[in-house]
Amino acid sequence: LLFRFGVEEFLVALEPTPYDSALLALERFRTMVETYEFPQLGYITISSGFEKISEQGFPEAILESADNALYYAKEHGRNQTRNYSRLIEEGKLHKPQINSNIDLF
Repeated sequence: LLFRFGVEEFLVALEPTPYDSALLALERFRTMVETYEFPQLGYITISSGFEKISEQGFPEAILESADNALYYAKEHGRNQTRNYSRLIEEGKLHKPQINSNIDLF
């Protein structure tokens, strides 16, 4: 499923699929856009970021992770697909530290 998610951003929801299949699908889409000549625009490219949805994940956090991967792709050459978890594993992005200290009164 494809949804518009802002002016120049879209959200793609894939059925449950392994990482390699998701990357392949998004790369295939990126390549199709790159090679298509759009009327009035000509050729364009896209960057994408994605993250796996987990049962414990909050929708806002998942979207933020995918958005961080997208911005990494844009800032590091554009026209590419990046996964948030892989960027964390590779040390290219860092998870924000959450302070879990709670004071009860």
